[in-house]
Amino acid sequence: MQSWLVPTILVVSSLAFARNGGRLVRLILLGKNDFTLQGLGDRINDVLVYVLGQLKLLREPGAGILHMAFFYGFLLIQVG
Repeated sequence: MQSWLVPTILVVSSLAFARNGGRLVRLILLGKNDFTLQGLGDRINDVLVYVLGQLKLLREPGAGILHMAFFYGFLLIQVG
């Protein structure tokens, strides 16, 4: 393999990553900074019900149970 090929690919990919990262940061900074703690209890309840409880997915029992198994499996892998 050519000795210049790997460093060239590394530089090009690093530049592409920096360009896309900068674009994403500029896009995020366009948003409003409206962080408040109003309704915090409702938001925590929504996380518990819809994210941890997978409530919307359980409306379809077959797909919901399989999705729930994958979700909790990945959570267990992350903890482990």
